[in-house]
Amino acid sequence: FDRTVPESLSSLPGVFIQKTNHGGGSPFVRGMTGNQNLILIDGFRLNNSIFRYGPNQYLTLLDAQSVDRVEVVKGTGSVQFGSDALGGVINVLTYTPQFTATPTWAPILNIRGTSAGMEKTIRPSIGYSNRKVAIIVASCYSDFGDLKGGDTTGFQRPSGYSQFSLNAKLNAQLNKTLSLQFAVSAVTQKKVPLYHRYQLDKFKIALSDPLQRQQTFIRVQKKLNSTLLREISIGASLQNLFEKRVSQSRTALAKTFEKDKINGFSFTAETFWTLKKNWTNSLSVELNRDHVISTRELLYLNGSIESKRGLYPTNSSYVHSAIFNLHQITLNQLRLDFGWRYHQYRINLFDSTLGPIKVKPNALVYLAGA
Repeated sequence: FDRTVPESLSSLPGVFIQKTNHGGGSPFVRGMTGNQNLILIDGFRLNNSIFRYGPNQYLTLLDAQSVDRVEVVKGTGSVQFGSDALGGVINVLTYTPQFTATPTWAPILNIRGTSAGMEKTIRPSIGYSNRKVAIIVASCYSDFGDLKGGDTTGFQRPSGYSQFSLNAKLNAQLNKTLSLQFAVSAVTQKKVPLYHRYQLDKFKIALSDPLQRQQTFIRVQKKLNSTLLREISIGASLQNLFEKRVSQSRTALAKTFEKDKINGFSFTAETFWTLKKNWTNSLSVELNRDHVISTRELLYLNGSIESKRGLYPTNSSYVHSAIFNLHQITLNQLRLDFGWRYHQYRINLFDSTLGPIKVKPNALVYLAGA
């Protein structure tokens, strides 16, 4: 297995991974990165309203050993997933436990170590399954040491950090046509240094401590016997992201502490139709809401603290709602795809100079191709 999820994408054609530091990893798809690509975890957005442009570290906030597969769609996801999928869509699908004919327990212990102390990882997990229920619970601790380069480079210090993750996933077949998935995951990274700030900007300290992400989601799927409406899928997700950055240049009199916290909620309802034998259709709605808290404090040598505006307007909210319709028609060896998506945003924030600000953009995007 790869050390992080971004590193697992480095071998894919058309995908380039930039690592500004050892704890980062940002995929480039069609020359675009950051918030110009849409990243999903089990179909729910990792992207949020403060998802930074340019290379970032968000995709590393996931236990790489919990990933079953990664799907990359280049350039055609704006109707189905959102207009922020300019470069493409990366959907990370975590392992889903499977049913078994007889009750089965599956304890597993993975241990991994590399030379020069660059990695020490231990991951215990246990699973249980029968004909109707399957569940897996796992935890993972990794100590990533300073990265060692070639003969003329040596160790790149500081670049190492530690990571702890905990995840659980339930797969249940409630009856012949109704299924349920429920998952909980949490990842914490500690003392993640920004190596380029030390090396290029000559900072005394520049690190994130901690970086945290928690996600809980539930999805219910119902298969129907109707000749038109085949399936209904409803899902909801809660995601919290917290980052604390500590920095101080060699000439600064104060140490800077920046904290960003975002609480996100997502809801999706999807319907899948068969209009004709060769004509399928999906009609769906989605809602995403973020609440952002952002602060910045300067700690001086005499112990005094000065509060400043954070990186983002604090106590701001962001609501995104959308409805989309996507069709696929198969004609022998030819497949036609067409559809549309209407979405609107409601952004509320407060600026000390401008006062309350409300932004309400909306857009209609469409797709047609063969």
